Amino acid sequence: MKSIKLGVITKNISFDEENQMLSGEYGVFIEGEVLIHLKDTSEKLIKEIHLEQVSPLKALSFQIPFKRDLNINKIELIIKDKSGKIHHLDNCIKQKAK
Repeated sequence: MKSIKLGVITKNISFDEENQMLSGEYGVFIEGEVLIHLKDTSEKLIKEIHLEQVSPLKALSFQIPFKRDLNINKIELIIKDKSGKIHHLDNCIKQKAK
């Protein structure tokens, strides 16, 4: 378990190549909407996925189907608070298939 400014990471965001699933588990210290940003190697946003609303009273745990896209290099997990400010919670660089 790792504590960060925005919350506690109990399981970092990760991509399961075999099962084609994206997952993670967190406790958050702020209220807002969780978004997943999919970016290419130049940090350009390819797609935004709206996940769910979170608050310090509710843990965030997700496991969503996710197809591998060769253009996606980075997966970012962010929280957009009520004022619209973006807070980076976690990220991962997706490894290429062997």
